[in-house]
Amino acid sequence: MRRGFAQFRESCVYCHGAPGVDSVDWAQGITPEPPFLPDTLRGRSPADLFWIVRNGIKMTAMPSFGRHLDDQVIWGIVGFIRQLPDMSAETYARLAREAEERGQAPATTGN
Repeated sequence: MRRGFAQFRESCVYCHGAPGVDSVDWAQGITPEPPFLPDTLRGRSPADLFWIVRNGIKMTAMPSFGRHLDDQVIWGIVGFIRQLPDMSAETYARLAREAEERGQAPATTGN
């Protein structure tokens, strides 16, 4: 959970947002617009999500993370993002505070 959260926060939240967190300004200019994951994940199997994160999606800005993340890390991301539809903004904020206390602050975005 923590590793999946940390990687999501490092690589995904900027474009996809999270409960209580909007995508950054520059990501809102991507066409097609990256989906807000808490609203779009229901009905997707873990295998589908793994494939998307690992391989990316052609003709979108969704990159292939399989080129620089191993499968175990990608499964961690999948495990975390599957929790997003039921996650409150308060829970996401708590996870962020805990990560910062462990020294896992995200990169700056220039938002």
